[in-house]
Amino acid sequence: MQQSKNNAWPTTSDSGVTVVTHTREVHMYRVTEQELEQLCDSGNLKTLDVSLFTLCVGALIAVVVTLTTVDIPNPAVHGSYVAGALVAGIGAIFFGVRAVLAWRNTDRELKRLKNPTA
Repeated sequence: MQQSKNNAWPTTSDSGVTVVTHTREVHMYRVTEQELEQLCDSGNLKTLDVSLFTLCVGALIAVVVTLTTVDIPNPAVHGSYVAGALVAGIGAIFFGVRAVLAWRNTDRELKRLKNPTA
């Protein structure tokens, strides 16, 4: 659809379709390059921590299911599975806490940038 000469969108087209426009608002905030980099870094850390958290949870589930459903006669192999479960559990807790902290930090930074006087 093309704009007319007076920069207004046409209300009807040749095919009989009526175009209804709705008003929208665009909010723009001025930020420094350092603030933008900090916001990007905190978002990247949040994504990394959530990814590693889900990886650890998946590994923990796989190891626990294996331990509860398979008879492992070799004590060394059984100990390795238990150690793997512990490492995956600790990793899940660690990265889960980091993800929550990164999420809060990002939200705090966004609020600060949107309302610098508060």
